[in-house]
This record gives sequence, structure tokens and C-alpha cells, in this order.
Amino acid sequence: MVDVPNHGAAVEVDEPLASDASVSAAVHAQPGINSRTLRAVALGGAGALAVGMAGWAIWSGDSVPMTLMLLYGMVASTFALYAATATPAVETAPAPLVEEPASAGTSEAWKLVETLTVSDASRLWCSIEPGAAATQETIAWGRALLDAITREELPVMVKPGAPKDVVDWERKNPHYQTQVTRASLKAWANEHGHFPAFLQD
Repeated sequence: MVDVPNHGAAVEVDEPLASDASVSAAVHAQPGINSRTLRAVALGGAGALAVGMAGWAIWSGDSVPMTLMLLYGMVASTFALYAATATPAVETAPAPLVEEPASAGTSEAWKLVETLTVSDASRLWCSIEPGAAATQETIAWGRALLDAITREELPVMVKPGAPKDVVDWERKNPHYQTQVTRASLKAWANEHGHFPAFLQD
């Protein structure tokens, strides 16, 4: 229930932000003199005052043409002011909230891929499809994986027939196309208390 002050009655509210119109209607539907009547009274009073002052000026001996010109200016400005206050202000509707599209996640097919590059793994870790633009979070996970390879916490995938010196060099100088196995990646993640969705069976 929302209590509207100054003679307002309680207004039923079903949803938190859905009651703006009903609250506004209750606030403006208060007894008393409405604004249109007040403006009309003010306009009439201003007109009578202008005519009275013009009559007094002419009676006092002022120039009739100059007095009539001043009277016209006062009456015209009064009517202009009345028209401006009588025209309701155009209210700009608030811009609708644009919700971020919900992430569709990554394809279930990635759970069947046994070999991943550091680039692919860093994106899948953040529920982003491989090949998509890098984000600050994917870059951070990429760096974490590269450091883990350098510290020999995360073994690289040894390609059949690859020379030992080439494998050793890649272990010391991993890059985003360095490949790791799904099993070793999952073991490293679990060891550090991380359980990304793409590594869950």
C-alpha cells in the first residue's frame, strides 16, 4: 500500500514500479480550486488592473496614444503568459531499459573436444565461443594458463614425433596456439578450485 499525502487515499500497488500512473492520478485528484480556474482569475485581475491603470493615466493627463500602446503591451504580455502556463508541458517518456541479451553459453560440442588451444580454453572458461573477440576476462585467463604452462603446472600436449627440444622450447615459451589436453586442463582447474562449465561432463 502506498499512502498519498495531502488528502490522498491509499493506492493498491501490485508491482514495485508499475504504480506510477495510479499514484500520479491520486495526487492530482485532490479537492479544491483547480489550476485552470486560478489562471482565469489571475488573467481577469491582470486585465482589469491594466485597464484601470490606463484610465487613471489618461485622466491624469498623459498622452492617450502612448497610454493605449502601453495598455496593449500589458494585455498582450498577460495573454502570452496565460497561454504559456495553460499549455501543458510535454513530458518526455523515460527511455525503456535495454536489457543485455542473455548469454547463450557455448556449444555442448566443446565438451567432446579433447585438445584445446590456450586461446580457445580462455574463451570457453568465460562461456564465450572460441573465435569471438577477446575480453579483459578472457585475456586474464589466457595469461593464467600461459603462466601455468611456464611453471609446468599445466602440461602441453606433446605432438607425436615432435623433437624434444621443440617441446621443451614451447613449454618455456607458450603462446595462445599452444595446445593442452582436456584432461590436463580439468585437473589443473580442479586443483585451483575452478569448475568451468565446458570442463564438466
